[in-house]
Amino acid sequence: MKVFRCEELREATAYALAGEVAIHLHSIVFPQSPGCFKRDVNQGYPIAHVFGQDVEVLKRLARKCGVKKVFIHHPNSNRQHVDMCGAPLRALMLEAGDNIENHRFDPDE
Repeated sequence: MKVFRCEELREATAYALAGEVAIHLHSIVFPQSPGCFKRDVNQGYPIAHVFGQDVEVLKRLARKCGVKKVFIHHPNSNRQHVDMCGAPLRALMLEAGDNIENHRFDPDE
């Protein structure tokens, strides 16, 4: 498992296509995004796409980190991922040997 910054989308998807799990941090939210995603971004915390080619691995990781309802976006494609934020993302990043505090940003910029 490896953490990738927003501008490293291609690297993250390539890493996932090689059979690994990629945590792709970003701060893009939409009006229809869940409130927890908007809250984190407004507070300067990234949210993430967790890319992987093994659906069961993605589900197991998400549940282990506290996600109650796991939704796989773009199944069976190179963009297959689970969205994460909040405490589950913090737990996943710690498991990957990183800390979300290292990736804070100024939401006003």
